[in-house]
Amino acid sequence: MAAMPNAVAAVMTRVKGCSDMIGLITSTDGYKTTAVPPAKGTPRIATFLQDHWLLPSHCMLLRRSGGPLLEADRDTRIRNTRIDFWHYGPGKNDAAQEEAAYTLWRTVHPHFAELGSGGTWNSETYVANDCRIYGVYSETDPITFLDQDTGWRVIIAPYIVVWSEVGVP
Repeated sequence: MAAMPNAVAAVMTRVKGCSDMIGLITSTDGYKTTAVPPAKGTPRIATFLQDHWLLPSHCMLLRRSGGPLLEADRDTRIRNTRIDFWHYGPGKNDAAQEEAAYTLWRTVHPHFAELGSGGTWNSETYVANDCRIYGVYSETDPITFLDQDTGWRVIIAPYIVVWSEVGVP
């Protein structure tokens, strides 16, 4: 039996394809000089903070954080998972870091939660990393947060990802 697809990896692939925000998280000055940075043009987006990232700089974390207390549909094998997008931004003080992180959120958000013609939030279906994503929906407005691990201001935006547990070959 094949392993279930990785919905977080599929959403991360989609984010990396957002050309209008990719410049914010790929600048060469966002890496520590003591570490060997990844290849030029590699975006700073991951599921955990990387040692070679220089903070504060624009970067994103995608963290799986459970989801609605709904059983997966056994007939269609559809799941709902909550993924929190953590947006970091550069700045010498809390206000500047928060504003830069908010700019990153404002750039990424329209790619996932576009207002449909019926007045409801929707997102297009796509396949990435062998995972079919049926929709990515904003759960709430972004939340301002002080990351205790880094000491930087961060904007957290929770999204519900609807995806198929059946892999796409």
